[in-house]
Amino acid sequence: MKMEQLKHTGIKSLNHNELTNIEGGGLAYDVGRALRFMGINIGNGGGPVGISEAISDYIIVELKNQ
Repeated sequence: MKMEQLKHTGIKSLNHNELTNIEGGGLAYDVGRALRFMGINIGNGGGPVGISEAISDYIIVELKNQ
């Protein structure tokens, strides 16, 4: 959506604090990330392969969120 349209409709972009409040942030977010990490690790058979897949996913998600 173009910025002019956003100004016209009164819709504004969310800042970092507003996005954190919407997604839960804090403890709930950390627990979810830990569960995802463990799930990917176990889902890929554990061991070195599972850990490398989980770490790769963690890095990719972290880069996407920045």
